[in-house]
Amino acid sequence: MFRKTIFMLLFIFLIPISVPAAYYTIQLKNGNNIDVDNYWDLKTKIKYYTQEGSIELPKNIIKNISSAEGSLAPKISFYPTDEYFDKLEQKQQTKDELLSTETPVASQSTDDDISADIKDRISIMEINIENLHKNKNTYLSQQKNFMEQKQILEKRIENYQEDTYTDPDVVNTKINRLLQQVEKLDNNIKAIDAKVRQTENLMEKQKNMKQRLQKQLANAL
Repeated sequence: MFRKTIFMLLFIFLIPISVPAAYYTIQLKNGNNIDVDNYWDLKTKIKYYTQEGSIELPKNIIKNISSAEGSLAPKISFYPTDEYFDKLEQKQQTKDELLSTETPVASQSTDDDISADIKDRISIMEINIENLHKNKNTYLSQQKNFMEQKQILEKRIENYQEDTYTDPDVVNTKINRLLQQVEKLDNNIKAIDAKVRQTENLMEKQKNMKQRLQKQLANAL
């Protein structure tokens, strides 16, 4: 069935926090499982939180939710790269070509399955784009904070350089320490620049995939 081939591209950049008692396992229809500390039922969606923000999953892609005794072990989940999406797009293009050359089957249920499959994948693209946008805003906020800290340190360095009363050796020691902190902030700012560029690139790929799926859905209806 087509539902078994849904690309579950959920960006769950999740670092679970260990908690006693219980946790929940969200079982998706494609066979993947997501472990969460807690979740909220929003009628047509299930919502849960990660360190990167909230995630909302459409109920039509969820098979079951179960609870388990114990605690979530801290781990870093899969983070998709540009190479991953390039390979994914190649697979999707191949699948689209195969679908376009297949002989139409006179079955309403099959057509409904195809449309439902595409709609599920479009929903996932929309979730991904929304969460990537939130991630980008978070990175930009962090970068702004680092830049403000850097300006404060540079002002302190300037004040020390103008100090003619304190022992020069003491002043130089303090300035060197501040310069080291400035260097660390510069590295953090550059690292966030890279994250923002990567996030924007992933957003663009997700938008392109969503547009292709929307065209595919229009042809299937």
